[in-house]
Amino acid sequence: MDKDFKKYIECMEFIEAHPELRSRYEVYVKNEAEKEQLHKAEQRIYEASYQKTLNEENGSKVSEVKKRFIEHFEKQGLTREQIKDRYGDILGDFI
Repeated sequence: MDKDFKKYIECMEFIEAHPELRSRYEVYVKNEAEKEQLHKAEQRIYEASYQKTLNEENGSKVSEVKKRFIEHFEKQGLTREQIKDRYGDILGDFI
């Protein structure tokens, strides 16, 4: 029999033989599960914060590119309305 599995069986037999320990064990398991959930929640918050930061950085870069895009076509003689008609799907609400 696997050494770890044998140890597990011994522990479970011990807990069954001592019912007063069962409630303590259940509280321990519940606390460990809550710690794990808390850790996962903290990780999700960290990842969301990181993603938000990336989006903000990329958002400002995209805005700068769109601004230069418009300036380029204005120098070519197009009006903002013409730029919007031709490239509105790219520029979105920026123009």
